[in-house]
Amino acid sequence: MYVEKLQLEIKASGLGWKALKPPVIKGNSGVDHIFSFVAESGETKYAFDIYDKITPVEVISSYVKMYDTDSLVNLVCPKGSIEDDARALAKQYGMDIVTAAEIGKLFETNLLRTATARDIESRKLNASS
Repeated sequence: MYVEKLQLEIKASGLGWKALKPPVIKGNSGVDHIFSFVAESGETKYAFDIYDKITPVEVISSYVKMYDTDSLVNLVCPKGSIEDDARALAKQYGMDIVTAAEIGKLFETNLLRTATARDIESRKLNASS
């Protein structure tokens, strides 16, 4: 798990994001949610949970944290042991599951998606002013 966290931190810092240490985000409920890794840029937080094996239970656990924190959450499975039901559930919840080798691509894709969403929201605000 250390190697994956290091990969995430290197990728995040290379894209101008800062690692949140400890990787804890307070949810809307007031509960502190612990992630394996969190990157932040301004108010936007991008969180990861790392599991050796991913079943629907891990997906639901991460989804609850995503829902309560309003953060983008994805799952990393270094060993690639991912149940089909878990993959389908994650897709339904808008979460990605990746192996360690896919971290870089996922990070860049999601950061681009996040930046684009912020840009669109900014344009909407400017247009209504």
